[in-house]
Amino acid sequence: MPDTTSNSQHDALQGLVPLEDFYHFGIVVTDLDAAMAEWSALHGFEWAPIQHREFMARQPNGVVKADFRFTYSIDGPPHIEFISATPGTVWDTSTAGGVHHLGYWSHDLVADAQRLADAGYEWLASYEASDGRPLGFTYHWMPTTGLRVELVDAARRQDFLNWLAGAEFPAATDR
Repeated sequence: MPDTTSNSQHDALQGLVPLEDFYHFGIVVTDLDAAMAEWSALHGFEWAPIQHREFMARQPNGVVKADFRFTYSIDGPPHIEFISATPGTVWDTSTAGGVHHLGYWSHDLVADAQRLADAGYEWLASYEASDGRPLGFTYHWMPTTGLRVELVDAARRQDFLNWLAGAEFPAATDR
């Protein structure tokens, strides 16, 4: 008799992160300016203005302060996101180099994050919210590949596109 466990598991995973909502590769780097310069020289990339945020991130090890600097390539999708390594966070220097995560827009962040967790993809981080629910983004661990999936609230898409065009980019916690 064939093993249907893997087929039913595969069917349950379909649609958890819809491919049409994939929009970026996230890469943690130890020197943001040098990484931008290198990719500009190699590929002709132009970058959105660097963003700097300090915020409380909820992670399995508790709530930690994240000193977060990042930018995205203007060309895309898919975009390249560079994140400056931040010790003690999901963006730690130990995760620098190579693809850190795949970013997807989520049209229902709370439900999508729960579906990933229920499917066995360990939750790793999100903005700290007073009600404990994901806010703005959430990361999940994909143990087979070692990658992370980042779900980003699709309500932020227009702010993101405006930022790529030169506008300010408000934090999810600014709303």
